[in-house]
Amino acid sequence: MTTAPPVDAASSSATAGRLPRDLRALIFDLDGTLYDQRPVHRRLRLALLRENLLSPWRGWRSLQMLRAYRGALEQIRDLPAGADLPSEQVRAAARACGRKEDAVQACIEHWTRRALDHLSSAQFPGIVELLEMARRRGIRTAVFSDYPAEAKLARMGLRPHFDLVLWAGDAEVRALKPSPRGLQTILRKLQVSSAQALYVGDRPEVDAAAAQA
Repeated sequence: MTTAPPVDAASSSATAGRLPRDLRALIFDLDGTLYDQRPVHRRLRLALLRENLLSPWRGWRSLQMLRAYRGALEQIRDLPAGADLPSEQVRAAARACGRKEDAVQACIEHWTRRALDHLSSAQFPGIVELLEMARRRGIRTAVFSDYPAEAKLARMGLRPHFDLVLWAGDAEVRALKPSPRGLQTILRKLQVSSAQALYVGDRPEVDAAAAQA
């Protein structure tokens, strides 16, 4: 298995021409790969500011918890396979920011729902065309992400384009990248070998490492 960077409109047609002839599966990371996270984060920061104009301290607490939650993913990345990843991430975030776990959980759920509203406008161009080309060529498509992916793909209108969607917290995986467990599970379910698959991601230290593993 090899890994490739995200695709945009300028390179999608060229990428189609370069795909290996024996390719049978195209697997994607989600955040930062199918959509640009930067405008989403900017809009969320503005929304957080507007929502907390009358209570800046509450807004600061929310920002603190969100940052701790994102950082917690890196803290738990080396946990052994089988861990309850969602709970472990919330627990690590709560320790990092000094808040209660239920407060962190509520904050994350609220702002995750708010983020869904901005995904479609941040989608990288060329993705749909590439997926449609893959289907015409009989190439299976899948998503593997460190975060839940179904709701995001549905909101972006991309879910019908994928044969399989998994994330690190699924019971059959329970391991974060760079562990190869998620990719191995997808290959097994799609019934293709690693030599017949391409993984597209945006972080060499986790995505490329998982594909290499």
